[in-house]
Amino acid sequence: MSTNRVSEDILKALPTPEATAFHWFGGHKLQGKIAPNGFGVRVTPKGTRTFVYRYRHDGKQWTETVGQWVGSGGTLTVLQAIEKTIDRMKAIEKGQEEAGKVRAYRAPTVQWLKVRAPASADQPAAEKAVTVSDVLDEFVTRHVMRADRPLRSAGDVKRTIERLIKPAIGEIAIREIDRDDITKLLDHVEENSGPVMADRVLAAVRKCFNFYALRDKRFVNPIVKGMARSEALSRDRVLDHQELRDLYAALDVVENVPECYPRYIKFTLLCANRRTESSDMHSSEVNGDDWIIPAARYKRLPKHRNKDHVIQLSPQAKALIGDRTGFIFSSDGGKTAFSGYSKAKRELDKTINDIRAKDGRDPMPNWTLHDLRRTASTLMAEAGVRPDHAERCLGHIISGVAGTYNRFEYPKEKRAAFEALANLIDGITNPQPNVIPLRTNALASV
Repeated sequence: MSTNRVSEDILKALPTPEATAFHWFGGHKLQGKIAPNGFGVRVTPKGTRTFVYRYRHDGKQWTETVGQWVGSGGTLTVLQAIEKTIDRMKAIEKGQEEAGKVRAYRAPTVQWLKVRAPASADQPAAEKAVTVSDVLDEFVTRHVMRADRPLRSAGDVKRTIERLIKPAIGEIAIREIDRDDITKLLDHVEENSGPVMADRVLAAVRKCFNFYALRDKRFVNPIVKGMARSEALSRDRVLDHQELRDLYAALDVVENVPECYPRYIKFTLLCANRRTESSDMHSSEVNGDDWIIPAARYKRLPKHRNKDHVIQLSPQAKALIGDRTGFIFSSDGGKTAFSGYSKAKRELDKTINDIRAKDGRDPMPNWTLHDLRRTASTLMAEAGVRPDHAERCLGHIISGVAGTYNRFEYPKEKRAAFEALANLIDGITNPQPNVIPLRTNALASV
């Protein structure tokens, strides 16, 4: 902003954007009050103006809703919003209130089942107060995080809702949300986070609206076929031997990543598992040379979700665990699990490409953490591991008659397979002079 003051007139003059926009007024004055840093106004495509407060506490960033501006049908003037934000800031600093607690400062909304008709000019204000944000909160409580059977991806879904969906369309009345709002939301996410993330947002919104449609017969779901932004194609990316050498070389020198990150990447490859299965690993899950991933957090088909998955740890994988307690891959001594995938991955990619550039080679083609799982499966085949043993190492369910009648878990065969994988990776990433690696079929008869 070009002025150091804020007022009702300034808020009224803010333009109505095509996608939700934020205007920050930290340090601006009104009647002797100075707005704290992080004080701002969120403006939706509908023109709704809502006061927000963005701040950092204990290394985390929070964005809280303070309340809706009186000029948009809310209850707060600019001065009242500044005063409430100052009170909130002081309470957090003194430890009187918990950081991250959402404070909406708006009149309570009616229960869903009392809402019978679309919002219109002659309806009571209480009925028009049910917003997309209200519906999202109920969806998270009753479906995503339900106590008896939470979704396996509950944490990711909840973070997507809080970070990308609520700030964009949360203030829109649920009866007023239309296809244009969803399209603009997906456009914004695609431009800033890519088409895959846009599709994840679409999936979360679709499930939420389907959930709400069962509770309100007059609600019309605005989502239609064809709104997806990426093609659902199966990936076949596998890192070749040189790319594995580049990866390991970069892991030895990469900077600006948590101490646990190089260990985490190597461990994920050695155990052929998914990224969250590694990052959420806890010392309580390790029993000798076995890592038992609880069924509650292991991805399986519905009829197999009550089964734990056991990974027989190779000596190389155990060395990466060491004697750590708590969460094995953590940046705070085991208190919380590692989760900074994107930022650390960018630093790793940059380091890999720097190494390749020094050798006059092109940048490494795009790869994802899940490609490590596919790479591990391919390397097992290269090491002579039987396909059915490799499938069980990856936790896949064997289909057909063999899967129905053969329930043996093959622990010895899996242990040999994981050790063969680790030894092959050692030979690739740390080749010895005058040693020619030979493919062996010895495992086929184990």
